[in-house]
Amino acid sequence: MDREEAIHLFTTSLIQKPQTGNEELVLELLTKLTFLPLAIAQASAYLNKNKAPIRAYLKLLEGAESEVSKVFGREFGDNTRYKGTQNAIGTTWIVSFDQIQKLDPLAVDLLSFISYIEPKAIPQSILPVAAPAEFESAIGTLCSYSFLARREEADTFDMHSLVHTATRDWLHKDERGRQSFQDAISHLAARFPVEGDFHYTLRSEYVPHAMRLLSRNDQERGDDTYTLLEKLGWSFARDRRFKESSECAEEVFKWRRGFLPETDLLRLRAETTLGIAYADRRQFEEATEILSHVVKTQSGILAEDEPLRLLAEHALASAYMNVERVEDAIEIFEHIVDVEKHLDEEDDSRLSSKKGLADAYLANGQREEAIDILQHIIKVRKRTQYNNFDCLACHYSLGTALLGSGQTENAIEIFERLQVTGMETLEESDQLRLANESSLGRAFLQLGRIKDAVPIFEHVIEIERRILPENDSSLLASEQDLAHAYLVDGRTLDAINILEHVVGFNRRTLPENDQWRLASERDLAAAYQKVGRTREAIEILERAVSAKTDMLAYNDPYRQEFRRLLLDCHDKLKEADN
Repeated sequence: MDREEAIHLFTTSLIQKPQTGNEELVLELLTKLTFLPLAIAQASAYLNKNKAPIRAYLKLLEGAESEVSKVFGREFGDNTRYKGTQNAIGTTWIVSFDQIQKLDPLAVDLLSFISYIEPKAIPQSILPVAAPAEFESAIGTLCSYSFLARREEADTFDMHSLVHTATRDWLHKDERGRQSFQDAISHLAARFPVEGDFHYTLRSEYVPHAMRLLSRNDQERGDDTYTLLEKLGWSFARDRRFKESSECAEEVFKWRRGFLPETDLLRLRAETTLGIAYADRRQFEEATEILSHVVKTQSGILAEDEPLRLLAEHALASAYMNVERVEDAIEIFEHIVDVEKHLDEEDDSRLSSKKGLADAYLANGQREEAIDILQHIIKVRKRTQYNNFDCLACHYSLGTALLGSGQTENAIEIFERLQVTGMETLEESDQLRLANESSLGRAFLQLGRIKDAVPIFEHVIEIERRILPENDSSLLASEQDLAHAYLVDGRTLDAINILEHVVGFNRRTLPENDQWRLASERDLAAAYQKVGRTREAIEILERAVSAKTDMLAYNDPYRQEFRRLLLDCHDKLKEADN
């Protein structure tokens, strides 16, 4: 800022304007402040608050200059690039802070807490609690000295980064620093919103502040640190930031496992959270192992309607769904639904359990039962005005059930509506969003709309190959869908290239009668037949229809289709021989 701009800012900021003849004093002050807007704002704030003359303030600054390196540390004022700026901030800070300490101890406490969190977008609700009158007075003090700025929305504040740095450096030098930091950790650990808290809607505003605070706490971590880390992990999971949530869960469980007995509820809660986090990241085998242990342990110490026990059982059933243990999942979900039948019809836990049961029925081919449950859940959620991820997932499951029962047009209507009325709120790589796109592609494929289906599958695979390992079941299913679409579209060589990869994985990981494995082998055999690799097709098909295996029932649709393809292949061989 040049000289004239600085003079204008300073004089317009003062309530009591400088007297005529004080121009040299004003220029001397502004020169000491290096014409820096923040320093000018703090100086004018002090003068306004204390009605002090400029000459007296200059003397205070002269005394403070010698204290800068002592209060903040030599590095604060010795940075060559910013030396003048930081010295100006340091001196004005010291002068103002000395006055605040004398007048308002609560303001000092608030300033200390804020110095450990993010300096921007500070929600009022995150600050340490005090009596309303005292709190407003302390906030007023900090704002009047330009240590804090209130946004137009009255419950959010900002602090200039240099003021933030100055305060934090002062705390590091002051003997109260370590205790102030621990107080900040304890406060935010207790204050961070969890589901059911009245200020839960502010959760996302707390996240960057919790992350900043935890990033400064890499040593001497205690219970409060891990409580905050646990709550932050739950928040990440709610936002579907699964990598971050699993990292939090791993740290918390490692800590609690180190000193708590196996049956301790805090340890079991951390273990459950870790299992859920692994399932969210599609590490289903690890999730199943952890959650099985939790459920077994809890069954001996908790009542069957205890929320923590039901949470672990629900998570285990969901994990079973992804490791081909659908019947076990159904058994658990039916038990949970029965236990929760006393809850209000609109209770979120009860609705979530019913949704899990519907998905299990759907995976088991019990589509009518699944559709009935899902339609009921959607009706209830509409009544309670839910518009969140759970509601999106419920509509998606209903679309999948309708697609499987032959109601393709109705399914497409749901999938397309979700694409434009909810899924756009999710990350492009979110598993539910990708699943909805894949299901829409399958629906188009069923109606023969190949040109609509192919680009959808290609888009899904492009994303999944970036975020999933090559043996992930979701990626393999998407590749299988695309290969089938290519086959129907006449792009046989492209289909073979994908199917050979998919069939190889399926044979190593899936049982012989698995529907996905059979479908991939059927498509590969059909593709081989189309390009004249008839003997290779026959080898695949004979394995499936051999009279020596009871792999498929005699009237199974796959067995009948394999038999038809096998007859066609033999006919082609005869034609070639003739």
